Amino acid sequence: MVARRAHSLDELVTRIRAEGGYADACPADLSDTDDTARLIQHVLAEYGCPDIVVNNAGRSIRREVLDSTDRLHDYQRTMAVNYFGPVQLTLASIFHPVPIPA
Repeated sequence: MVARRAHSLDELVTRIRAEGGYADACPADLSDTDDTARLIQHVLAEYGCPDIVVNNAGRSIRREVLDSTDRLHDYQRTMAVNYFGPVQLTLASIFHPVPIPA
């Protein structure tokens, strides 16, 4: 699991494991391309190429468009989390060379 807040991730991992499930936490900020690259390297080194990537990170702009015409940074942050972070993760998962079993 990935999220920005390590403490919240750790609490969730503890709850999942207490119920008999398996989970690991990998804190990262998907709006930061360098941090996303670090996450990708960590996941590939620790677990190998993932079979499934669930991109469910997201943020929204909580004001009307007419109230946001001078706030381009709101749209840039939203696109970084909602679009570019998931694209970066997906591309790394798709194009990471995976050995084909003989």
